[in-house]
Amino acid sequence: MIPSDANVILLTNTNYKLAVCATSLALAADDQSCRIVCPPETARYLKSTKLLFASKISIVERDGRVDLGFAKIISVHSNLGQCGPKKT
Repeated sequence: MIPSDANVILLTNTNYKLAVCATSLALAADDQSCRIVCPPETARYLKSTKLLFASKISIVERDGRVDLGFAKIISVHSNLGQCGPKKT
């Protein structure tokens, strides 16, 4: 069973398997304004499938922002190679 109560689907990285799942969620959503918020590479892929209207896809650039009216999404880049205590 696919949930139908989504109003925003956030993809934080480019993963095509997740993009396919997000497309299913967006198409099943009762809320006709349900959007997928994703990086530019994923947005290009989603648009190329022609399964969703472009208005259902919002691009969030690295360190960018998207204002959906009911929620603001801020992308923060993390450099995993520099996390944790410094080694001496």
